[in-house]
Amino acid sequence: MQMLAGRYGLGDALGQDGGAVVHHGFDTVLRRSVAVKLFSPDASDVLREARTAAGLGHPNIAQVYDYGEIGDGGTPYLVMEFLDGETLADRLARTGALRWREAAQICAGVAGALAAAHAQSLVHGGISPRTVKLTTDGVKVLDFEMATAVANYGVDVSALGFLLFECLTGAPARPGEQLPRILGAPRDLSLLYEACATEAVPAASVAEALRRIAGPVPSVRSANPSRSRRRAAAMASAAVVTAVLSILGVQLANGTATPGGRSAEAAVEAPPPATAVPATSSPVRPTPSVSGSVRKPVVTSTARAHKKARVYTPQTSAPPSAAPSASPSKTPPSAPPSTKPTPKPTTDDSTPPVEPTDTPTTPAPEDTPPVNGESISG
Repeated sequence: MQMLAGRYGLGDALGQDGGAVVHHGFDTVLRRSVAVKLFSPDASDVLREARTAAGLGHPNIAQVYDYGEIGDGGTPYLVMEFLDGETLADRLARTGALRWREAAQICAGVAGALAAAHAQSLVHGGISPRTVKLTTDGVKVLDFEMATAVANYGVDVSALGFLLFECLTGAPARPGEQLPRILGAPRDLSLLYEACATEAVPAASVAEALRRIAGPVPSVRSANPSRSRRRAAAMASAAVVTAVLSILGVQLANGTATPGGRSAEAAVEAPPPATAVPATSSPVRPTPSVSGSVRKPVVTSTARAHKKARVYTPQTSAPPSAAPSASPSKTPPSAPPSTKPTPKPTTDDSTPPVEPTDTPTTPAPEDTPPVNGESISG
């Protein structure tokens, strides 16, 4: 890489501007990208022009950082602000006509740069879509090092009107051509174009009118990394808390055991009784309260757990033994007892025996109290 003045590294060529070639460079002292503009060896008054451009401090004007020459009295060069973007000519070739609000914003930036130069009695003299660059920092007007100290400011104002015409139509304007009606565009744009064509308005007034027509430019708020990290951490913490509460809510609703081994109590309307109530299969009847309303049955988590264990415990059969045990001895079933009892012996031989029956004899009634003073005998 070729070094200029032992400080600026000369990189690839970015384009050609008239008789000068613009290269990408790098400032090794300030460690920043720069644009190095190399002029032809026969160029004159480059130092004067560089001093003129360096005196214009405006956000819409490309800044000049340094001036130098290659060799003794050799090729002059300028070290300028590096602008990353595309020219207005490239933009129009790529997209065609712009929207009227965007066209007004671009031309307002160009008019502001011209007004700053006119305030120092300088005329650009070469305003065109090729000398306007669109960057991330806004509109930048190039080639102010070629500005001249003349009193004819109308040249820049007329060129500004032609620039507005080309932004709105996508085609260069011809002298005396009327601006066609743009859909949705205010009438003031046509009036402003006509005023610029007559060179009757100063550049500062054109800039103010274009800003009013375009409206406020939306500001882009840069993201704060620390705030973003804090917000992300807060959202992550909230997500963790929500997940924990969800798990606890499921455990409390199901009556399962907590990770610590303690049974979680189900959410009930009344406090659980002091002693544990054994699980029963019979339903729990509601207990009436003092006010007469019926209280809901209280079911503890212990009873629910016992019920789950009783319902879902699978029945397992005992494993068969390795060796069968001795078969029990078979005994013949005993004969059923006879239904007829043995008659009892009697003392009187003449009395025939009485066959007992299966029907039990009714015991004799006890003596009953006399009825109407009489006794009832057997």
